[in-house]
Amino acid sequence: ETLQNLLPKLYLTTDIDILGEDEFKLEDIELRRAGFAYSQGHMKLDRLLEIIDIVFESKGVIGANIFGMCDDKRTFDIYDSIVEKINLLNF
Repeated sequence: ETLQNLLPKLYLTTDIDILGEDEFKLEDIELRRAGFAYSQGHMKLDRLLEIIDIVFESKGVIGANIFGMCDDKRTFDIYDSIVEKINLLNF
């Protein structure tokens, strides 16, 4: 319903901080203390990818970006999943 109120074309910004900590492979307590913990959100990656599908199906996406990444290589699979989804949607 909210998408219907938006303009027909939009720029999609994805902040991965919406995802729950359990979506990341950060088990080392020292990394968590160093700030590499994602505890701001609770969404599952599958739900985020589903929302991206819905946006692309209902709106003309003219651009997209992803932010909220940390430098720990163990989080790159999250980024890769989102990029893969967007690429599959012929963006």
